[in-house]
Amino acid sequence: MDNKKEYTEYKYVCKKSYYQDIQTKLLSSKNTKDFYSALSTFRKTFNYTNSSVPTAFEFKSLFENVYKAQSPDLVNTETNTRQVNIPYLDRDFQPYELKEALNKLSVKKAPGNDSIPNKIWKYSCIDLRFKLLSCINKYWRTEFIPELV
Repeated sequence: MDNKKEYTEYKYVCKKSYYQDIQTKLLSSKNTKDFYSALSTFRKTFNYTNSSVPTAFEFKSLFENVYKAQSPDLVNTETNTRQVNIPYLDRDFQPYELKEALNKLSVKKAPGNDSIPNKIWKYSCIDLRFKLLSCINKYWRTEFIPELV
């Protein structure tokens, strides 16, 4: 029992020391190279796993429910589409989904109509990402995208 407690304490001290060293490197960096080399330590270790991804069976049953819906009140006559509420498909976009999409962006591509380079989105801070996610979810829920000015 004492060995386990000692090991846990040692692990905690080592982890704390490790993060303090990185924080010191970040704060004492004199140029961008030093800063990004310290920052890259965080990027390499971050690994998000999503436990809410449906299994193959759940995925199949979700779509079977969509296609089995034959009730006339579920069909939108204007667009000829079915209105079925499936929580997994109708939920807001999650931060991990935005992160995955931004990681797939190529920084060597030309900006789109908004004139914002992909590099800005790809390397944006967490606050900007949450604002972007909030806008995406708002537009997703309201099904309205404002015109470009």
